[in-house]
Amino acid sequence: MRDALEGILRRDRPPYLRVAAWSGLGALAAGALFFASNHKPVFKLHSSDTVVMAVSNNTTDAVLNDALYIALLTGLEQTPYLNVLAVNKVGEALSKRSLKMDPTRITPAIARQACLDTRSKLVIEASISEAGNNFRIDLNEIDCQSGETVAHVQNDAPGRNQIIHTLGVAAVQLRRKLGEPDTSIAKFNQPLEQATSASPEAIQLLTEGYRHHLFNDYEGAISKYIQATDVDPEFDVAYVVTAAAQASVGQEALAASAATRGYNLRSRATLPDRFHAEEIYFQEATGQLEERTAVLSRYIQTFPLNHTAHNNLAECLSLLGRFDESRAEALETNRLLPDASSHGKLMTADIFTNRLDDAKAVYSEAVAQHFDDTTLHDQRALVAFLQNNGHDLQEQWRWSAGKPGADRQLLYSRASMESYYGRYREYRSLSGQATEMAIQEDSSLDVGFYSVDGALREAEAGNFSRARELGTLALIQDQTKYSRLLLALAFARAGDSAQALKIANDIGQKAPLDTLIQKYCLPIIRAAAKLDANDPAAAIEILHNAEKYDDANAPLFQILYPNYIRGLAYLQLHEGQLAAVEFQKLLRNPQLTGTGETGALSILQFARSQRLLGQRAAALKSYEQFLDLWKTADSDLTAYRQAKEEHASLSAARSAADEGGRHLTLKGVEKTSFKAGDDLPALKHVKTQ
Repeated sequence: MRDALEGILRRDRPPYLRVAAWSGLGALAAGALFFASNHKPVFKLHSSDTVVMAVSNNTTDAVLNDALYIALLTGLEQTPYLNVLAVNKVGEALSKRSLKMDPTRITPAIARQACLDTRSKLVIEASISEAGNNFRIDLNEIDCQSGETVAHVQNDAPGRNQIIHTLGVAAVQLRRKLGEPDTSIAKFNQPLEQATSASPEAIQLLTEGYRHHLFNDYEGAISKYIQATDVDPEFDVAYVVTAAAQASVGQEALAASAATRGYNLRSRATLPDRFHAEEIYFQEATGQLEERTAVLSRYIQTFPLNHTAHNNLAECLSLLGRFDESRAEALETNRLLPDASSHGKLMTADIFTNRLDDAKAVYSEAVAQHFDDTTLHDQRALVAFLQNNGHDLQEQWRWSAGKPGADRQLLYSRASMESYYGRYREYRSLSGQATEMAIQEDSSLDVGFYSVDGALREAEAGNFSRARELGTLALIQDQTKYSRLLLALAFARAGDSAQALKIANDIGQKAPLDTLIQKYCLPIIRAAAKLDANDPAAAIEILHNAEKYDDANAPLFQILYPNYIRGLAYLQLHEGQLAAVEFQKLLRNPQLTGTGETGALSILQFARSQRLLGQRAAALKSYEQFLDLWKTADSDLTAYRQAKEEHASLSAARSAADEGGRHLTLKGVEKTSFKAGDDLPALKHVKTQ
């Protein structure tokens, strides 16, 4: 079930949340059940070999239908020696044979078909039946190629509350018959009834929660997960996935509490699930990104074939702005478990590292393999935008039309592209349509984000009154902490620093250890407030202390925002050269700024930097580049009007200088020149545009 959950937990979440529900749980080698320590393996597995599971419940107890599968999966996946085929890969194999059934409830014969189709090595079949007052558990290893049973383990559980324990013992016996060394078994051998639960009911409730989670029914999942922890208050994994689901619907305080509970119980879990418990704790409870990254690095060292660990490390590295390293992990994730999600994340990594043609190739590969999700198309649209390819953009807009969820997401992407070109009337129309769709689909977090993002875009374009109106509206809407921080930035850029700092300080106090909040978001907001207070030196000092995180990729925030704010501060100080360096970083990395308004406005700010340096010709060229980019912009935009005025003023000054040069006289009339440090007509407004 872990693998089936991979890639679906990012609907309303910041894009770094990937919590795998099950990464393997342990087995207990009990002395009451004998197995020979010197048993030679009957079937040697290589690290690249995968096995397919099949489970049969031959009792009248329906609770065991799912509980047996999940418990056995846990027992087998706790060791790096075994590589169980992902549930979604089993499902894909069944679909190709037109077998529409639950991949967790397939017969050995069908499992063998899936095994052959996926070039796996073995089928591990488990069955439970009633044997008098006992429950008999049988485990068989079936060679996919021959169909022969190559090993068999049988144990009896003396009662219902001993089923999970006995299954764990049988799993250990099976692992030994597969050739796993005793040293490995000793290291990866957590008692199964501790690593999961001794209660089949608790495991069944957890599985039902997974099914809700897979279809983005987070509330339904949360309900089942909480019921599972009510049955077994020490069910570690249930708390971890509860935190994931609660975070997905913006229940951040509850998610932090559940993550803390899972973290405190992690000693009961298998080693993979301990890694998960620690990872989500550092993600949801403390926000310590470096610590989370370190956990995932240790996870990969121990379980190098675990695609979830590679995936989550890729996201952590991306959040830290380490894009090349992130791409390497995304490549490995896609190699280990290629699907729509892994292709979409690899596209993102390719875009961030400015490999746009590679991103297109990944998209084409996904289409060829019939992988499809909204993220793939959204990223393909972004590539088309960056390459100024209108035909490819239209192709993505047509794809999304009429598809619930996808139409809204791509419609807002289209809206953001309109604002990039200064077409704010069109942006407002499209974002309004996206908002109506989000309301109809009961996606309150998206409704809130659209308002916040709109407020910031309006503020950067100089529409301060409208920005404050949108911001005030957003205050009463559902928001995640990152959305509220983005709102604080919008207020600061719109001239309401008091409201900005109130929001920012409140969140900062509640998240004292959060890496991105403390080192990226808050410095940007506080520096923007200093700009609004005409204290650019203080703004630069604030950002200097967080310079290590300039390239961070904080959720919802535009990348390189610190450079933009720092550049504005240098403009206020009339430090043209230093300002130019900051804006050049944005201009040289359009793949990082994307459709963000700072990408377009940096051209204007760079022109102002050049003008301060007395580089008249270069400044005119930059102004013209910006005005050409915004040639279809709304004529009433403050930033647009100021750019035209400054361009006209500089053009007139150049004409006057040229004219003066042509009329030199013997009386020593000097050529007019623009001196570095001369004031700009609109420089006093730079702090808020």
